[in-house]
Amino acid sequence: MGCSTSIAGSAPGVLPSQQPQIPSQPFSPITLNTVGQFAIIESATPYVNVLRIRGWSEDISGMGTLVKEFSWSVDKATWSYWTTLSQDNLEAISNRLPRTGFFFRFRYTLASIGSVTITNVKLDVELAVIDPNQGWVPPWYICGGLGNMQGNILAQCSGSFNPYLVDPCSSIYQQLVYSIQNMFGLDVVYLRAKPKEDSGDVVFKEWTLYSVENPICTKVLVPDNTFPDPTLQYNPYGIEYEMPFEVHIVKRNFEEVFGKDAAPQSRDIVYFPLIPNRLYEVRSTTPFQDFMMQMTYWKVDLMIYRSKANTYATDAINQMLDEITIDSFEAFGKELEKDTKKITKPQQYDRFLGTNLIDPIRKYVNQDMKIYTIPLANHSTVIAEYHYDLSTVFNPNKNVTGVQYAVSSKFTASDNFGFSCWFKDMKPRFVVQEDPVKLELLVDNKVRLQLQVIRKYKEGQHIQLFRQGKLNFFGKVTEVHNDSLYDIEVHSEILTYLSSINASWINATGWTAKRCFEKVYIDSLDVKDETVKGWKLSSFAERYWIFNTNGTETLFCLPENIGDTWTAMFFNYSALFGQMNISFWKVDDNSRDTNLLSVYSRTVDNIDTTDIDSSINYAIPASNILLTNLRLFNETVEFEKQSLILNQNIIQDSDKLIIADNSIPLQKLAYVGNVK
Repeated sequence: MGCSTSIAGSAPGVLPSQQPQIPSQPFSPITLNTVGQFAIIESATPYVNVLRIRGWSEDISGMGTLVKEFSWSVDKATWSYWTTLSQDNLEAISNRLPRTGFFFRFRYTLASIGSVTITNVKLDVELAVIDPNQGWVPPWYICGGLGNMQGNILAQCSGSFNPYLVDPCSSIYQQLVYSIQNMFGLDVVYLRAKPKEDSGDVVFKEWTLYSVENPICTKVLVPDNTFPDPTLQYNPYGIEYEMPFEVHIVKRNFEEVFGKDAAPQSRDIVYFPLIPNRLYEVRSTTPFQDFMMQMTYWKVDLMIYRSKANTYATDAINQMLDEITIDSFEAFGKELEKDTKKITKPQQYDRFLGTNLIDPIRKYVNQDMKIYTIPLANHSTVIAEYHYDLSTVFNPNKNVTGVQYAVSSKFTASDNFGFSCWFKDMKPRFVVQEDPVKLELLVDNKVRLQLQVIRKYKEGQHIQLFRQGKLNFFGKVTEVHNDSLYDIEVHSEILTYLSSINASWINATGWTAKRCFEKVYIDSLDVKDETVKGWKLSSFAERYWIFNTNGTETLFCLPENIGDTWTAMFFNYSALFGQMNISFWKVDDNSRDTNLLSVYSRTVDNIDTTDIDSSINYAIPASNILLTNLRLFNETVEFEKQSLILNQNIIQDSDKLIIADNSIPLQKLAYVGNVK
């Protein structure tokens, strides 16, 4: 298995005649031969002045089915969701690509048994007018990582040697050093620990949080090829490898892989495939100057790798590291868990929260609404201690507010946000009559209901229709012919969804009709005359979720009811990438850890973005649901991080929160001032 350190991007269709086209650089083939194995190929430099994407080209051989996807970024820190690689999807994002520059990456995943070799991949773009005397240098591509949907793999990379860049003496020396590392260097898997931009500590002049990047293959030199003795060293601070272990990394080689001005730094992780079961991290680096006082390479001191709480790594990276080493938790996990419980005493140190003064988050809490002190737990982790029972104040004949917050929606057309909560559907506390009914499909997405009994449904009310199986939908009453004959309007996507399940669903027998009520999870819609501002997230019939922004509705059709037990929901709205995503999670009772189980996720691409501001404060109307742990973030949350955040009763990144409501009951004690 090999991955390339650099490949050339494609040139535009027509280059200026005065400037010859730069030839493509060789691309080391990447071979995928395991089901679920994937390769990520990303541009090391940005595309600039791009008018549109015309398509892509690739050189692929072998037998097997490939799943092809792409994503893009403006800063290589935040990437869009993976989207199917197709001509339509590439053209759809063209009007969103910034002229100032963007990065692009491909992901190829082997979805069947076989072996496929990727020899070359290029992106075909159309550029704005450029200087005919300057020409255009296509972006360089690098191997962004190899892995498997079930775990990571270790890749190997190869370098190249250009013997013609040897004019001055300094260039000759630099080229010789570069060539020596490429020819005689040892292959290593290198994982950079990059500081998070928002974690700088201005007091101690240091970074407090780090993120481990994807593994990349590179080479290092070991002086005199002398490796340390495998004997472990024991000291009062724990177990160490034999010290010191020094390696040399050539400056040019490192920058070629990680970018200009990149340098090895403390906390970086280094793995030598030649030395199994040993994982190192960088302790310190020293730039070395020799010939003509040029900075040629770094002297890097390595020490034993230790996992740190303030260093974040993805599940795939952690799995790869686990395959290489055995950490202390695996060896002493049960003993550590016992000691932790003895020290923290979670059953005795319950927090006492609440205030007699104005709540800093909630402007109003309905005093008649029940707030239960029943913990919601994921194995040994307490997710929530309280929850609202909004059904206790629900009235089907009028709008009742359960909770109102002290902030309103102030998102611009370029803002991103995320919303999450835990919920559980409840049956109404009053009798809802169910009646047999016959259906007739009309034009304009309307369905006529012929009830066999008399009901007093009114225009604007919602009716749910269901029968045995998965056929279940709802609509809004638009016309009342008599007390047993009604016309309802049904969303077009629901009709399409029903036809995909059963083409003759309208003629099926055994349909039942009943009154249906909207369940609202957060609402800031400001309706004045025919103008609607703000947004709302709600659901109908335990299956259909609607995101309403400024009066425009986006429907999510779930394949089955999922809210009959405690369920977590995460909704992301990305103006930058023109995407929205909704995901649902549940506690996995069959798992040995606290990772939540993803039960449904859907992404909607190419949405129209606009200002989402409202003069109405966020609120939660009464409905037939239990609700807790409501969080509104000022940015989107990656899918891979959602399980971790949903497990937190106290959110760590509080600076990213707009609303954090743990459903804590208000104290009803008299206020007592200062006593002299």
